[in-house]
Amino acid sequence: MKKLATILTITLAAVLALAVFAACGEEDNRVFAVNSANEEYGLWWYGPDGSDDTVVRASDSLLLDYYDPSKPTVVYSHGLKMNEPLELLKPVEKAVNMVKDKEGIDLIAEYGSYAKQLKDLGYNVAYFRWTKYAGSLMGNEQMIWMPYTNKKGTIEQLKQDLPGVSLAGEFAREFVTSMRGYQGKPVYFIGHSFGAQMVTAAARTLYGMSESGMLANTNILPGRLLLADPYIPGGAMYAMSGSADIIDLDFTGKDAADVMAGSLVYLNQKGVASDLYCAMPVAYRMYGDGRPEIDEMLLGNTNYIVMTKLNELYGDVGDVHNVARDWVWCEFLASVKGELGDDVYPLPTADPAEAREYGKYSATSAFDFPEVTIASLAESA
Repeated sequence: MKKLATILTITLAAVLALAVFAACGEEDNRVFAVNSANEEYGLWWYGPDGSDDTVVRASDSLLLDYYDPSKPTVVYSHGLKMNEPLELLKPVEKAVNMVKDKEGIDLIAEYGSYAKQLKDLGYNVAYFRWTKYAGSLMGNEQMIWMPYTNKKGTIEQLKQDLPGVSLAGEFAREFVTSMRGYQGKPVYFIGHSFGAQMVTAAARTLYGMSESGMLANTNILPGRLLLADPYIPGGAMYAMSGSADIIDLDFTGKDAADVMAGSLVYLNQKGVASDLYCAMPVAYRMYGDGRPEIDEMLLGNTNYIVMTKLNELYGDVGDVHNVARDWVWCEFLASVKGELGDDVYPLPTADPAEAREYGKYSATSAFDFPEVTIASLAESA
C-alpha cells in the first residue's frame, strides 16, 4: 500500500510538472530554428565579462549568465561595415578621447566596453551582427526589410544564407527564440546608421507578430528605440519592391524614408518612444527627400534631436557620424547610472510614456561637447 501511495505521489507530481510546463509553453513564444553554424550574421549575447571572445549565438536555452529573463535588455545593431571583427560594442577608434564630461573625464575611456558596463549594471546585452552584407550604401534597405532577390555579390550570398528571410526578419526570429520566459522589462533597441533601419524594422516586425497572434509573451516587445545618426535615404534610387517575410507588409512603390517614417508612426501608436539623434546634415536632410510629409511624420512621432554642437567640433561628415554613436552609448550609460541631471531630455532610460511627449522639451546634455537640443528641421537648418 505504501509502495502504491509512493507511485501515485510520484505520478501526480509528474503530471503537475507536465501541466506547469505545458502552461508555460502556452504562455511563451515559439522557438525558431537558428543556423548557428553560420557566424556571418545573427543575434549574439554577451557573457558576464562583456568580452567579444565569449559571446554566444541566440538559442532557446541560453545560460543565465548570458540571458536572465528577469533583467532589462539592450540590443544593438551596427551600420555600414565590411568584414570587421565582432568588437561592435566598443568605442570606434576615431572617437576615443573625443567624449568628455564637464570635469574633463574621458567617458569612452571610463566606460571602456559598453557591453561590460551594462552587464555590470544588471542588463542582458546582445547585438545583431550583419557585417558580411553591410558593405554598400545601395541595397541595404532591401536586405533589411524584405527577402532580397537580386543576384549580385553579397546579396546572392544572403539568399543562400537566409533563403526567403530578410535580415530584420532573422533578427526578430532569433530575438523571440532567445527571450524565453521574459519578465524583465524594459527592452531597448539601439541602432547606428543603417543599424537604425535594422532595429526599427525588427521592432516593426515584432509588433506585427504580436498583432497577428504570433507572440504569447509580449514582454519582449521593445519600448524604446535609440537611433544614432540614422541613414534613411529617400528617392527613386532607394525605391523598394516586395513584401516583408514574417508580417503582412507590402513595400512596393516606397523608399527607405517612406518605410522608416511609416514604421515610426506605427510604433509610436503602439506606445514605443523613438529618439533620432542626428549628426550629419548630409544624412538627416535626405530623410524626406524634399517631401515635407516625411519630415512631419518623423518630427511628430519621435524625439528629433539635432546634435549641432557635434558639427562645430567634428565637422558635418566623417568622424562626427561615429562620435554620435559613442555619444548615445555614453548618455545611455550615464542615464542608467543616474549621472544625468533633471534638465536632460529625453533621458535614454525614461519610461516610454514620458519620453513620447514629443517636442515638449528643450534641454542641454550634462556633457559639455554635444549640447544636444531638441529642434525642428527648420530650426536646425
